[in-house]
Amino acid sequence: MTYLLDTNILIYWTKGVPSVVENIVSRGFKTLAASIISRSELYYGAYRSHHVEKNLQTIKHLSEEIRFLPLNEDIERQYGKLKTSLRREANLIDDFDILIAATAIINGCILVTNNVQHFSRIAELKIENWLT
Repeated sequence: MTYLLDTNILIYWTKGVPSVVENIVSRGFKTLAASIISRSELYYGAYRSHHVEKNLQTIKHLSEEIRFLPLNEDIERQYGKLKTSLRREANLIDDFDILIAATAIINGCILVTNNVQHFSRIAELKIENWLT
């Protein structure tokens, strides 16, 4: 099984949150991935921070430890379906989050996030929270 780590989980990992680190260690790096959307969000956070170089090094380290999955046409198509469905239900979430969810679905991953309530609007998405 592959676990797609949401941006918030990547941040908790870099901060050494014990439950996240324990789950990562017990599952092994080969079972982990993240979306390039999450890496983009991390870059945004790094450049907004007071510790730009340190945070850029952290992103580089993460990129060496786990796979960052690119977008492709299947993910883009899934994004379109999900956003349409969420809009019809008046249940929209952020576009980046829809892309992350689409990446998890297309790649058959479990999405690991601390934002379960947010992502639970997407019925076909498998979700775990490693902070509980």
